[in-house]
Amino acid sequence: MNLQELVHQYRGAKLPKLVEKQIKSLNEDTLLQAIQATYHHFPIEFRKQVDAFTHAYVKNWLAPHIVTMDLGDIFSDTIHDIKGMATQAGVSLNDEQIFDVFNLIVMKVSYFAHIDPEFRKGWGIKKGWFS
Repeated sequence: MNLQELVHQYRGAKLPKLVEKQIKSLNEDTLLQAIQATYHHFPIEFRKQVDAFTHAYVKNWLAPHIVTMDLGDIFSDTIHDIKGMATQAGVSLNDEQIFDVFNLIVMKVSYFAHIDPEFRKGWGIKKGWFS
């Protein structure tokens, strides 16, 4: 997996559409299982730090401007921040693990979108035919 190729792949897309795609393809339980399984891609001693980072980072994506921001820019900024966090922790992450951290953030936002209709409404996300 090449992170720069993913930046280009995400260009022109919006984060709400990525979240909408996840919540339409994964039910709440499956999403929680996917989140849990992704943590196993990291060394045990680093998992708590990844969890704390992703939990805190979700707040960055709750700002109003995020819904109109280019997903390529969001991805690029996020991978930069993930690399910085790993460097500070003295941990070397490969591209797949960096993407996994990004994906954890997406999945956590997706889970929140699953359970909060007002959040979906604010982001213009449709969970099903009528919501």
